[in-house]
Amino acid sequence: MITPTTKGRALAIIAGCAFAAGGLTILLDKELLKPLLWTSAHWLTILMVFGTIAAGHLMVDATRARHLFSTLGFLALFLSGTGLVVYSSVGRQVEAQGTTTLSVEDLNKKIVEKSADLEAAKARRDYAEQQVQATMTKSYCGRGCKDWKLNAKDVSVVISQLETEIAALGPQKPVNAQAAAMADVLLLFHVPGSKEQIVSALTLLIPFSKTIFFEIGSIVSLGFAFRPAPISIAKPASDLTGQSDYSIAGANDFQALKASISGELPDPTPPRGGRKSRKSLPANVVPLIVKHPVVAALENNGGSVASNRELADLMSVSPGEASKRSQEIEHLLEVRWAGKEKRIALRRSA
Repeated sequence: MITPTTKGRALAIIAGCAFAAGGLTILLDKELLKPLLWTSAHWLTILMVFGTIAAGHLMVDATRARHLFSTLGFLALFLSGTGLVVYSSVGRQVEAQGTTTLSVEDLNKKIVEKSADLEAAKARRDYAEQQVQATMTKSYCGRGCKDWKLNAKDVSVVISQLETEIAALGPQKPVNAQAAAMADVLLLFHVPGSKEQIVSALTLLIPFSKTIFFEIGSIVSLGFAFRPAPISIAKPASDLTGQSDYSIAGANDFQALKASISGELPDPTPPRGGRKSRKSLPANVVPLIVKHPVVAALENNGGSVASNRELADLMSVSPGEASKRSQEIEHLLEVRWAGKEKRIALRRSA
């Protein structure tokens, strides 16, 4: 059986904390790094996130322990907490994205309007210059000619100002550039729908997906980090009489046991002919016969248990292993059924 390493658990804890920090960043944004400015709303948001994560872990533990009502309770807490987290997170992202979108749209609108004003100003300047040429008599510029020259000069100043403002605004920016680029990629694979429909769907789904990603990531990572370590139970070899053979090894233990016995140890009885002799134990091993685990567990519990699960818990084994051990010494047990519960007790001697 593979035992989980400390390194693996540490990595899972780091990953879980990173996922939780990502979810909190979505919810609190820049305010996450300013704890002195946190209000009750910020604290409630943080507690809601960690409460949801804890409810997910406890739900799994309650399921393993077969506590139905606890499982349902933690499930309700987990679902409601997830709904609240997603609602808050998606609302925050949509608000930020909407602000960005409006800002980009407003910028693009200004660029379009100023570009139109620039074209109109250039047209007026060109017209004024044409009128200057039309009103000029030979090389003499009369009153009408001077007025058109002044008009053309004023319009040129306006054109210069508009060009400076347009340069400061820069080029037009795409709205939802990432969603639009992803829509183009999906259209290459013949995804049904138009580009506008795909962009709208991605705009709605991406905030939700981010929240679910960080929340599920934290639950899975921390659940892996704090999972219970597997228990390795050595199964004793049982003989037909329902008793187990255990060996105590070690030269020091053997010498102490030998010194406590008065007299000499008898020689072993040679095997009878025609049968294979049993493999002899090493010189530093002494076989001891102890009580069967089921017998020992029942005696320690007052002689009986109310169910097979209780017997399994006493022996620290699974219910299936407890049933298997009970069958080995069923001639020593009294088994009664009380509804669906299997009551097991030691058989009383006559």
